[in-house]
Amino acid sequence: LYPEFKAYIFIAVMGSLSLLKKNFFTIFGFFVLLFLYFFESQNPGSTLPVSQILSPIGLDWPDSSTLQLAIYLMSGIIIYHFSEKIYVNKVGYIVSCIILLISSMFHIYIYVQPFILLYFILCFSYYLPEKLKNLGNYGDLSYGYYLYSFPLQQILSIFEFQRYGFLIYNVLTFCFVLPFAITSWFLVENPSLKLAKVYTKNRSLN
Repeated sequence: LYPEFKAYIFIAVMGSLSLLKKNFFTIFGFFVLLFLYFFESQNPGSTLPVSQILSPIGLDWPDSSTLQLAIYLMSGIIIYHFSEKIYVNKVGYIVSCIILLISSMFHIYIYVQPFILLYFILCFSYYLPEKLKNLGNYGDLSYGYYLYSFPLQQILSIFEFQRYGFLIYNVLTFCFVLPFAITSWFLVENPSLKLAKVYTKNRSLN
């Protein structure tokens, strides 16, 4: 959660400076800088001087994984701001899947995934059966899964459940996290959202 906390600070600072408006060059420029810096972190012998630019302004993160998460953050911001220009269709779905597979084969997946993986997930969710989509009407468990999956995965790892393979490990994670996500939604998240709506409504009336 610490990288997420840093991301919130980043968004707050950039938003207060009006740097996250629908300005293609500003937003995409941040993404390019972060991507080049990440490339440097993966290739220590590279001659790109990006780290010399970013370090003085506080972007000299100690590990490339945090930087990779920052790239995902900027990708999400770009997709959100320019969502009306992003088309989801079956051709894009298939092409994104092929690109991900090829990038995995040639070990360049980490450079391709920030945009292609997000687009693939958008397509995947769009073409889900309607019955599965309607499950969201009963509650949004996504944040609970996001919040509790990591600590529960660590507990499973302590007991070495990962030795049974990737699929079983993730199925077990899903089963263990589900009751926590349900509890979080009905006892914490949903009541909090309702209180926020009431507070907003009262302020507007006043």
